[in-house]
Amino acid sequence: MDQITENNSGIPGNSGNATLSQALSSVWNYRYEPNQLHPELANVMSLSPFDGTVSASRKQMFGASHTSQCLVFDRPTPRRIQTGAEIQYGRATFSTKVERDCKVLHVIPFYNDKLVGVDAIRHNPETMLIVEYEDNGEIDCISMKEYFSNHQYFGFPYKNTDAVRRLRGGIDGSQYRAGTILQDSPSKRPDGNYCYGINLNVMFASFPEVAEDGVLLSDEVVEWLKIRKYEKRTVPFGSTHFPLNIYGDENNYKPFPEIGDYVRPDGLIMALRSYSDVYSAVEMNATACREVNYPFDKTIYVPSGRGRVIDIRVSHDISRTPFSPSICNDQALKYDRAARLFYAEVYKHYESMRANKGKRLKISHNFKNLVKHAYSVIQEGVNSTEEQRVQKIYRASPMDDFTIEFVVEYESVPKEGYKLTDCWGGKGVVVKVVPKEDMPVDEHGNRVHVIMDGGATVSRQNLGRLYEQFFNACSRDMVKEFCNLFGVAYPGTHGQKLNLAEKAKVEAAFRNCDPTAEAAWDRFPHYIETISPRQAEFYYSECRAGRRGEHMISFLEDGIYLYHPSDNDPELPDVVEALKTEFMPHISSVTYRGNSGRMVTTKEKILIGEIYFILLEKTGDDWTSVSSGKLQNFGILSHINNQDKHSSPWRQQAIRAWGETETAIGTAYMGYRVMAEVMDRNNNITAHRYGVYSILRADHPTDIPVLVDRQKIPLGNAKPLELVKHLGLCNGWQFTYQPYQEMEPKPTAIRFVA
Repeated sequence: MDQITENNSGIPGNSGNATLSQALSSVWNYRYEPNQLHPELANVMSLSPFDGTVSASRKQMFGASHTSQCLVFDRPTPRRIQTGAEIQYGRATFSTKVERDCKVLHVIPFYNDKLVGVDAIRHNPETMLIVEYEDNGEIDCISMKEYFSNHQYFGFPYKNTDAVRRLRGGIDGSQYRAGTILQDSPSKRPDGNYCYGINLNVMFASFPEVAEDGVLLSDEVVEWLKIRKYEKRTVPFGSTHFPLNIYGDENNYKPFPEIGDYVRPDGLIMALRSYSDVYSAVEMNATACREVNYPFDKTIYVPSGRGRVIDIRVSHDISRTPFSPSICNDQALKYDRAARLFYAEVYKHYESMRANKGKRLKISHNFKNLVKHAYSVIQEGVNSTEEQRVQKIYRASPMDDFTIEFVVEYESVPKEGYKLTDCWGGKGVVVKVVPKEDMPVDEHGNRVHVIMDGGATVSRQNLGRLYEQFFNACSRDMVKEFCNLFGVAYPGTHGQKLNLAEKAKVEAAFRNCDPTAEAAWDRFPHYIETISPRQAEFYYSECRAGRRGEHMISFLEDGIYLYHPSDNDPELPDVVEALKTEFMPHISSVTYRGNSGRMVTTKEKILIGEIYFILLEKTGDDWTSVSSGKLQNFGILSHINNQDKHSSPWRQQAIRAWGETETAIGTAYMGYRVMAEVMDRNNNITAHRYGVYSILRADHPTDIPVLVDRQKIPLGNAKPLELVKHLGLCNGWQFTYQPYQEMEPKPTAIRFVA
C-alpha cells in the first residue's frame, strides 16, 4: 500500500503513480466513499480546509484553545485556502450594528472637540446616536466608541464603515436599514471576509533555535502583527489627598495627561499627596508639588512605554465643595463640565420628544438608563435638604470628591516570548527576531518570514500544514507567471493596486484574444480543477461570461485564493501527485546568514510557501517574578490588593509561588539545599529582610555572592515550618534533621519528646 511520505523537500505525496484509491483497492476490498466531513457539522473546525489530516488532539487545540486566544492585529490578510466558513464568522464580529430600520434623530458627542480656550478637549472618544425605529416609533440610543476591549488587556480600535461618513458633520436625519454596520473589527474586510490571521512564508528546517517549539521571526513581520493593549485605572482624590503637578509647569497645574497625550516614560499617570497641617507650607508649594516623594506619596502607574490616553471620565458631585485647592481641581472640572454638557443635551432632547409625543413616547431600556443617568447628573446640587441628597458610591463605598477613570492605549509588536501558531495546532514561541536581509531566500527571490521545526509535523500529526504550504507555493508561482506575462510586480503578502494603464492592458489582451494570455488562462482553470472541482465550475462559468480580464486583474493584485471546504472530494495525495506533474512549485537551495555571521547556502533544496498564522494572547510583556515578595504580618507571602497592584512600575508579587509540585520538581533537578534556601527566603521574615538589605547595599545588585548569611540566619525558621514545629511540640514530638542516604531499615525522622 502506498503511504503518504515526506521527501527531502518537505512535499507530501505518493511514492508511486497509482492513486490512493487504487493502492488501497489492491490490498483490501476498498470501495471509495465521498468525503463526508461537511463544514456545516464541524463547528470551529469548519475553518480547516484539510480537516482529515490532523490528529484529534491538534484539532482540539486549534478549535477550543487557539481560536479563542486569537488577537486582532494591524494588517491581517484573508487566508489563501478558504472553506467558506470565514464569511459566516465575519457576520459575528464585535461590531456596532443597527438592529432595526431606523432614522437618526440626534448625533451627540460625549466631548465637544470644537470648543476652544480653557475648556477645549482635543479629542472625543465616544459619540451617541439617538434613533427612532420605523416599525413602532421606539426611541433608542447607539453608542459609538473608538475602541473595543472585552479582555483584561487586549482589544482593537474600531474601523468606521462608509455608513458613518454621513455622521461626521453631526447631520441628523440619516436613515439606516436593519443590520447596517457602523463600526467593525479591523479583521473584517468590506466584502465580509473574516481575516483572523496572516499568510506568511514558512521554511521547515532544523535550525538550533527552533528546537523545543522555537520560532524564528523576520523583523519585517513584527510591524504587521502590531496589537493594541488597553489599561484602565481609577483614581479617587480630594478628601484626604490632593494631586501633584507632574504633567505641568510653573504656570500650568496639570495633574494628569489630557486625552491624546502620552503617559510619562516611567508609566506614572497620577501622584497624590496627603494633607498635612504641619508641613503644608513645605509640601504644598509650587516647587514641591512638581516633585514626587516616592516613599510617601501615593503613586498610580500604568505599564511603562509609549502609552496614549484615549479616554478620561470624571465623576464629581457639584453639591459638595472640594476639599483640595481649586488649582488642583481645574483640569478635572474641565472634563466634568464637558460631560455635564453631554448629559444636558441628552435630557433636553428627551424633554422635547416627551413634549411632542406625550404618552405615545416609547423608549428602549438602554435609552431609559441613559436618561436616568443624565437626570441624576443635571439635578446635582438642586435639592437643598440633606434627606433628598443622593450620594454617589463606587464599588459599595462612598465616592471621593473626584474619581477619574483613565483608558490608556499601547501598541505592542511581537518580540521574544510571544506565541504564534498555524491553524493546525503547530504553536511555537518566538525565540529570536531576525533582520529581513538575514532570513533565508531561495533562488527565485522568495524570502522566508517564519522558520519552524519540520520534525514537529510528524510528532504532532498535523500534516495539513504541509498541504497548505505546497498548495500556496503552487498558486504563488502561477501568479508570478501571470505577473511576468503582463509586466507587473508580484503582489506579495498584502497585495497591490494596478494603475489604469496596467488594467487596460490586461483587459485588452483578453478582448483581442491574445494567444499568450489565452494560454495562461487555460492553465489556470485546469489548476483549480485539480484541487477544487467546485471552484473550477465557477471559473468556467465566468469564462463563458467574458470576465476573464476582471479575474486576471484580481490575481495580479491579490494573488490566487482557493476554495477547499473540508468535504472537498479529491484525495489530497492524488492532488499533490497531479500538481507535481504539471504545476510543480519552484524548490531550490536557500541562502541565509548563519550564527557565524557569514552567508550560508544549503545543499538540500527546501520549499518555501505560505501558511496561515494567528497571534495568541500569551505574550512576553508581563512581569513574572520579583527578587523580593511581599509578606503578610505572619511572615508568609501575601496577595496584592488593588491599591498595591498599580502603586509601582513593577510587580509587587510574583505570579505564582513555589507549590508542592514545583518544589518536588525543583528538588529533583537542583537538590534539596537550593529549594530549602528558596522556601526560607519567601517565608522567613528575618531572612527576607536580610536579603532586601543585601540587594540595596550591594555595588552590583545582579551579582551578589551570598544573599543571606546562613551563619547569622540559619535555615529552618520559616513561618510555616515554625507553625508545624509548634504543633508537634504541643503533641509531644519534634522533627530532627537526618541527611538522606540509602539505609535498611530506613530511620524515622520523628523523635518523641519525653
